[in-house]
Amino acid sequence: MKDYKILKYIILCIAIIIVLCVIAIGIILRKKENINPSETINQEQETQVIARVQSRNDYFTVSNCVDKYITYLSTKQKDILYNYLDEEYKEKNNITEDKIYSHVKTFDDYYKFKAKEMYVRKLNDTISQYYVYGILTLEATEDDNEETPFYISIKLDKTNNTFSVIPDTYIDGLTVMD
Repeated sequence: MKDYKILKYIILCIAIIIVLCVIAIGIILRKKENINPSETINQEQETQVIARVQSRNDYFTVSNCVDKYITYLSTKQKDILYNYLDEEYKEKNNITEDKIYSHVKTFDDYYKFKAKEMYVRKLNDTISQYYVYGILTLEATEDDNEETPFYISIKLDKTNNTFSVIPDTYIDGLTVMD
C-alpha cells in the first residue's frame, strides 16, 4: 500500500511538471508571435557597427572614387554624375537625370580632395559602405586657408569592381568602433 501512495505521488509530480512546461512553452511561443517584423529589422539596423578603415588599399581605393566623383562635379557632366549616384538614393529622392542638379551640388572650379576620416560598414559579403570626411581645396591655389569640409558615402562592390555615391552623408547616429 505504501508503494502505491509513493507511485501516485510521483505520477502527480510528473504531471504537474509537464503541465508547467506546456504552459511555459505556450507563453514563449505567444511572445514570439507578437514581435513585429519591422521592429526586428530596426533593431538589427541599430546594432550595425561601423569601424575605422584600417586597410590602406581600401582607404586609397575609396579616396580615388571620391576624386573621380569630384572631377565630374566640376565638369558638370550630368549623365556621368547620374550614373555615379547610388540606385537606392536615386529611388528614395526621385532623382532623374534632368533633376540631378537639384540634389547634387556642382563646382565652378576644380578641387583637390584629401580624406581625413573614413569608416566602413559591411552591407554583405561583397558590398561595403564607406563614410568619408575630407577637405576640399582649390586645385589651382592649394591654399590651406580655403579648405572646405566635404562629407560623402561610397558603396563599393568588390566583386563587380564598381562603386556608387551617396552625397552629403554624415556619420551621425552610427556606433563607431576603433
